[in-house]
Amino acid sequence: MSADMIGTVKRNYKWSQIDNKDFDIVIIGGGISGANLFARAATEGYKVLLVEKGDFGSATSQASGMMIWGGLLYMKNFDFPTIISLCRDRDSLISQYPSTIRPQYYYYLPLRRGWHITPLLKAGLNLYHLLGGMRRGRNYIVKNLQENSLIQTEKFRNPIAYEEGMLNYSDCQFVVDLIRLFDSERAIPLNYAEFYDAEFSKTGKRWRIQLKDNFAQRSTCVTSKLVINSSGPYCDEVNQLVNIDTPYKHVLSKGVYLAFRRPENHNHPLIFQINHNGDVQTFVPWGPVSIWGPTETKVDTIADTNYPTIDDVQFLLKQANWNLNKNYQNKDIISVRSGVRALAVPKSFHADKYPLELSRHYRIYLDEEKNWISVYGGKFTSGNTLTSMVMKKISKVLKQPLYSPATPNKLIDRKYTFRYPDINATFTSPNFCINHEYCLTVEDYLRRRTNIAQWAVRSGLGKDNKYHKSVLGIIRQMPERPGQTAEEILELYKSSTDKLFTNITG
Repeated sequence: MSADMIGTVKRNYKWSQIDNKDFDIVIIGGGISGANLFARAATEGYKVLLVEKGDFGSATSQASGMMIWGGLLYMKNFDFPTIISLCRDRDSLISQYPSTIRPQYYYYLPLRRGWHITPLLKAGLNLYHLLGGMRRGRNYIVKNLQENSLIQTEKFRNPIAYEEGMLNYSDCQFVVDLIRLFDSERAIPLNYAEFYDAEFSKTGKRWRIQLKDNFAQRSTCVTSKLVINSSGPYCDEVNQLVNIDTPYKHVLSKGVYLAFRRPENHNHPLIFQINHNGDVQTFVPWGPVSIWGPTETKVDTIADTNYPTIDDVQFLLKQANWNLNKNYQNKDIISVRSGVRALAVPKSFHADKYPLELSRHYRIYLDEEKNWISVYGGKFTSGNTLTSMVMKKISKVLKQPLYSPATPNKLIDRKYTFRYPDINATFTSPNFCINHEYCLTVEDYLRRRTNIAQWAVRSGLGKDNKYHKSVLGIIRQMPERPGQTAEEILELYKSSTDKLFTNITG
């Protein structure tokens, strides 16, 4: 049986598992928050279903800077409780997932002009280290920076090294692996499964939930004692669908990174102090590329975050060229990471603030009459604490779990044998990703199961689409999508890539 057939059979079996079945918990949203909640609910013995209308690890969870940090930017607001909590979460992640998250020194470069003198900044970073329980490596001033040739050294004082965490591969791959660890007969994950309606029975204390398959054009119904809305930027939209009212809402921010060819001596993440809203810019080595960013732009709709604007690109190029020695131009951009950040605020909030002035705190609201939990805000690092807080809410609604605690699956080791033109790296094969990682589309494979679309020009298509045959070959290995030929899918992929790069390369 071919890989695409195996993947289809597995998915069909999962749909049969959930058809008209009853669950303790249904989680809406397969990003980092949903994945963490799925893992914890399974660990504690609940029968749980995770549904995601797109692919796992998409939206917010695929557009980070790959950094697992303890909240250094909160130092300027003296928000010490948040820093302590985030540092604890950072260290917990590094300890829990040593094969996917590594300790990493970052180099902070203070501007030469201004009041931020090096001893004062080092004292601040030492306090940050202390608030983090001194569990990371000591801070020190870097006298001979390997990356000196990359930066305009006359503008900066000696950098200060401080240790945080870094994802080894990618943010979305981390999410997929976390879900895989707890996939079982009573913990079922389904991507491309959209929640589109639900009704709560006060007498039966159950939600009757309608789901549709956005990949194979079918629908089903499940029931659940409790629903958790962890759909990130879609949280308000989902709540409105079923008339759930909360004291919170999201305001949206867009974060954009640009990827350039990685300079040979770029080995450490560089954090540049900039004179713009008290912000920083980062230059992070990632495989064969280095990513520069991010922007912080308040937007009105999720659609505004899907593609960078000319202003986004020009702002980032200007900042890169002010801080770095190379004169980057549009033609030097390999790829772009554009994503939405959902910031939790009170429902009465109407102020027009710069996104960094708003907290990345999460907010959790339990509607006890309807057994519905809404999760607002949060960030990649804070997943463990957020999950623990949600579990406390769950204990108010559900009795003791009926099942024994689940133990993590032993994951099949990846074999990095697949090569792609012009990339000096190997990747897991399409077959492996289809069979073991819920991969259904070419975007899943190129963007989220591998880093091909981020490390190769024009989302893997290459300049002037010269690698379109390679993309077509991958499409032909994917599970068949009803009503679409491989050639039609390729044309759609080309079209979305053209739209993405319209404002990037001119």
